[in-house]
Amino acid sequence: MQSTTRIVVKILLVALSLPLLFACGTMERLAPSVAGDLLQKGQREMETERNYEVFRESALPNLKFIEGILYVNPSEENLLASLTKGYASYAVLVSESELLEVKLAIKKQSRKREDEEYYKKRAIDFYTRAQNYGLRFLKLQGVSYEQLLAASSEELAKLLDQNLDGENSRDLDAIFFLAQAWAGLINLQKERPRLMGQLPLVKSLFDWVCLREPNYFFGGCMAFNGAYEVSRPPLLGGNPQKGLQLFQQGIEKNRDNLFLQVALIEYALIPLEEKELFQKQMAELKSAIQRITAYWEESTSSSYDPHQNLLNALAMKHYNVLKQYDKTIFE
Repeated sequence: MQSTTRIVVKILLVALSLPLLFACGTMERLAPSVAGDLLQKGQREMETERNYEVFRESALPNLKFIEGILYVNPSEENLLASLTKGYASYAVLVSESELLEVKLAIKKQSRKREDEEYYKKRAIDFYTRAQNYGLRFLKLQGVSYEQLLAASSEELAKLLDQNLDGENSRDLDAIFFLAQAWAGLINLQKERPRLMGQLPLVKSLFDWVCLREPNYFFGGCMAFNGAYEVSRPPLLGGNPQKGLQLFQQGIEKNRDNLFLQVALIEYALIPLEEKELFQKQMAELKSAIQRITAYWEESTSSSYDPHQNLLNALAMKHYNVLKQYDKTIFE
């Protein structure tokens, strides 16, 4: 309850201050820029949230609030980067979680196929919003959608090098979460060949970020590359064993990011029908959850980064869902 109140108070304080900022023409032009910088930098606070439900309930109002500020200045780059990250994160953290639970419930015959379609459309909607904002951000940097589609991997890297700052966290965030949203759209719409053909482009976007920050977002690069190898059949260049190794490397390097273990289970072990490895990983995840819970309750680790809190809250939710349906997952 305190976390929810804290978020609501923040929104109200900013909202009450905006009329003062917009009182004259000069401030009307200045305020969105100032707000964009503050929101872009302050967005990381949400990553420290331990309560998944607080995030789920508060994220969309926050995103709509940012969109309201962007409406005043449609070319505010920080706001576009924030919305790219925000909607992509919401799709992964909330919509994909809802979709997972519905899919498993359908296998247990406790939900209907229509429910799956509803949550799939929601996820596609939020991924599409993130993609659109990411493309708008790139266009302001001098990179068009048409250029992205036409470029080879090498040309794309050069294009991004020429127009973006590879040492700027905002630019890295915008490209990483644009790629994440694009990958999510492809994964949920595999029946669309033209969209599937854009997967190499998405890989190149991830590579541009991961070349500069190999451990970006607590192992996010290794998680994507692991899923990329597992998801493609060997005839199309996929390598499931390499994918499993990449997941394990990410987990070993980021022991406190439990969502990497969830990603290994959901994007590799279940699709590959590795039932024994699934059970082993679930046991390891249970132990890791107990360890992280102890960190939260007792502050027993000085090395733990609280910006992993939201990822871990999500991992705990997924663990409970997977445990609830573990007997029907491999049927």
